[in-house]
Formats: sequence, structure tokens, C-alpha cells
Amino acid sequence: TEKEELLRRISAESGVSLGALQRDLARLPEDMKTDPAPAPAKEENRESWRIAARFVLCAALLSKPYAAETDLTSVDWEDPVHAAIADFIVRSRGEGRVRASGIFDLLPDNEEVAAILNLDYGDNLEGEHAEKYFRDCMRMLVRRSLYVKIERDRSALAAAHTMDEKREILARIDEYTKKLKNIGGVQ
Repeated sequence: TEKEELLRRISAESGVSLGALQRDLARLPEDMKTDPAPAPAKEENRESWRIAARFVLCAALLSKPYAAETDLTSVDWEDPVHAAIADFIVRSRGEGRVRASGIFDLLPDNEEVAAILNLDYGDNLEGEHAEKYFRDCMRMLVRRSLYVKIERDRSALAAAHTMDEKREILARIDEYTKKLKNIGGVQ
């Protein structure tokens, strides 16, 4: 009954029909129903995200075929160095060629750049296993970015003053939730 009452209140405030809200809630994966937006900055996950980000950026900098079409703008890079590298890759792709050594012009003497390029990947950047790992890393990073956006918009929803603001925020949260559903259950 509490869930139904909350759905009625959301429906009344947002203008979205109760039936549509109930249908969307029923379609959510089970893990999202119980914990819709786990704290994205949990310390135990931070290192996993850093490792995933390093692998993705390294593969993209080295122009690995499985990384070539990846939309690096779909990730909200927490680390400013990662954000700068992703931006460099996107701009370089637009110019027709990613030159990994160009990153040293942008970020000279940077420890994180060295960590990204000095990782002992060896043959791990090649082949089917690397491609699968890359896709898993991207899913994890994109999923985390969506959780961060949902949490940010939930805070904005609490502070919203007008119905139009609330509808706009709820629409964004709905969009992010749908994207999460399409990504799948990557932790």
C-alpha cells in the first residue's frame, strides 16, 4: 500500500498516469527495485572503476579495433585526468587519427597517464577476451554514470519548485532508468 500511495503522489505531481508508472516499475530489474541507485562512490568500487577506466582509455588511445566506435562521451569520468584523456581521444577521432603519444603534450609528467599507458596488459589488449573485457568495463562505467545522474536528479527533484521542473526531472530520471535497463546487470 505504501508503494501504491507513493505512485499516486508521483502521478499527481508529475502528470504521468498511474498505470504507466506501475508498468514501468514492474519492468525494472529486481536489483533496481530494492536499491534503485546505490551510492556510486563506494570506496570498495572506486578501484574497480579506476581499473576499468584505465583499460578503456588505454585501448582507445592505442586504437584497438573493438574500442574504435565506442562513445566515450557516454561516461561521466570522475577523474579529471580520465576526462581529459577521453576528450583528447574524441577530438583526435574527429580529426581522423588518435596518436597516443599526443597525450603527453596535453598532460606531461602525469602519474595517471603513466599508469594508463604503463599497465602490464601485454597480449591482454588483443583478441576476443580483451574485447569482452572492454565491453564489460564500458558497461560498468556507463551504468555508474547513469546512477550518478539519477542520484543528482533525485536531489534536484527534492529542491524543484514548479511542476514543470518536476516533470522535466522525472522525465530525465525515466530516460536514465530505461538506459540502465538496456545496459543489463553489470555491477
